[in-house]
Parts: sequence; C-alpha cells; structure tokens
Amino acid sequence: MIGIFDSGLGGIFLLKELSQQFPKQSFIYLADRKNFPYGEKSSSLVRSLVKKNINFLINQGAEHIIVACNTASVTLRDADSHQVPVKGVIEASLRQAKKDSLNKKVGLLATLGTVKSQVFLKKVKKLNFNLQIYQQACPLLAPFVEQGGWNINRHIAKNKELDSLLEKYLQPLINKGVDTVIMGCTHYLYLEPAIKKYIGKNKKTVGPVNFLIKDLYRTSQLLYGPDSLGLNKVRIHSKKQEQKNKRIRTKETNNKKINIFINGQNKDFGQQLHQIWEQKKDIPISIKII
Repeated sequence: MIGIFDSGLGGIFLLKELSQQFPKQSFIYLADRKNFPYGEKSSSLVRSLVKKNINFLINQGAEHIIVACNTASVTLRDADSHQVPVKGVIEASLRQAKKDSLNKKVGLLATLGTVKSQVFLKKVKKLNFNLQIYQQACPLLAPFVEQGGWNINRHIAKNKELDSLLEKYLQPLINKGVDTVIMGCTHYLYLEPAIKKYIGKNKKTVGPVNFLIKDLYRTSQLLYGPDSLGLNKVRIHSKKQEQKNKRIRTKETNNKKINIFINGQNKDFGQQLHQIWEQKKDIPISIKII
C-alpha cells in the first residue's frame, strides 16, 4: 500500500498518476487541509507536520510514502530514519530537468518556503548536476489552483488572472534564457498546459512524476522482490490487444482501494476532489474527515 500526503490539491495529481501506473496497488492519501499552505510556514513547523503525517500513514498501513509537496520535501534529511521508504519530489524533478535541458539553464517555479530554503540549489550541487538553476517564488499560484484554477478550462473568467500571474513569474525566467522550467510545487502541475503555452514550444516543463515512478518501483524491487508494486507495463498495439489488456487491468483492480483522509472539514475540497479524480466505479474510493 502506498501512502501520499500534501496540504492541498497538488498531491491528488500525483495520486491519480500513480494509481494508473500501479494498477494492483491500494493507496492512502492524507490531505492536511488544516495546515494549508505549507509554503508560508517555518521549516521547523513544516518538519513537525511531516513527521506527524508520516506516522499517520504508517499507522494506516502504508508500506511506501510519498511526500507530495516540495516545501515538505525540503525538511526530509538523509539521516532521517523511517519504518518504511519515504520519498520526496525534489530530486525526481531535478533528474527530469537534467535529462530534458539542452542548454542546462533551468527555471524553478516554487513556493516562498522552497525558494528560501535553496534546497534545489543544494541538491544540484550534491548530485553534481551541471545545471544552472534560476529560482522564482510564486506565492499566488498555489492559492489560485485551490480556488478553482485547477480546472481553468471551465473557469474562463480566471484566464486573465492566470495570464497576469504567469507573466509575472515566467517572464523573468525566460529573460534568463532558460530552456526548461521545473514546476516546483505539485499544485502547478494542473497549470502545465498554460505554462507550456506561455513559454513556447521550444522550451520544456518538468515535474516529478516520471522519475518518481521509476524510483518507487526500483525501491520496491529491492525490498520486496520483482513486480511487488505491479507497475503497469502494458503497451497497446492493436484493438484486440487493448481489449485483452483492459480485462487484465479490471481483474487486477478488483482488490484495489483508495482511502482519502481530509484533516479539517472542507466541503469544497471534497467536491473538487471528486471532479479531479473522475471517479471510476471499479475502484472503491473512501473519503473521511478526521
């Protein structure tokens, strides 16, 4: 079972992606709404929240935990000892940027807390990556997503607001000559189409998803043996094969469950969650307020 937590909607994006990639796995998601947003809190407070959330997920049966928040990932330390593997999202994003960037000039969109920590700069140095990171704090983007911006295509009135924010945050990076932009907050993943449109086709946007999947699968193999997570490796080659693969996936998901815990009452969050998830009847989803 895989546990994921975030302070808001950002981690739901990762939950959805990982659920599709690991069809045999059940998931536990903790939305720490009571403490949203993490990006404006002190590092010591965020670290205590991270520890508390990790313990909650372990008590719920999580065997792997993903800290689906860059600000929270900042507080993870190599020397930390946990009962289960715990992964942040920062290194995964940097590895994707290293792979994609041609001129090695990379822009970073992130919260104030992440930028102040300079964790991306420190991690680049530690990994010995030949990347020049240009940081841009975006204090208004995560709240924009939480207030309905995650569904920008249905909120036409918000387009002008988003255009203004993207110009404010992206233009300085473009002026620096970056060819790749890291979405250093999982909330920004919802805005990727708009970000891509603004920076142009000759530049790339990156997030943690691809390398996080690879890292999670590799760790599981080492600890529990081959295919312990059931990574979805199915490739569609024909209509007949597609129908066969669909039957296989349906069989594999019979025992799959997704339990979502919301820390703090928030009816709007529950409604948004259902809309984002596009819930399927063959995968039971439980939502509880704690």
